Amino acid sequence: MSELVAKGVSLGLPTWVGLAIGALSVIGMIIVVIVYGGKEENGGG
Repeated sequence: MSELVAKGVSLGLPTWVGLAIGALSVIGMIIVVIVYGGKEENGGG
């Protein structure tokens, strides 16, 4: 996450933008894990 913030800062974006991008990426990963994990559990037949 700190790497994404560093990239945002290096690109000239405000720190809160980097934090928001990092948070969104983490949330997206969690959603993907939940969705695919749920599909595997429910559709494993």
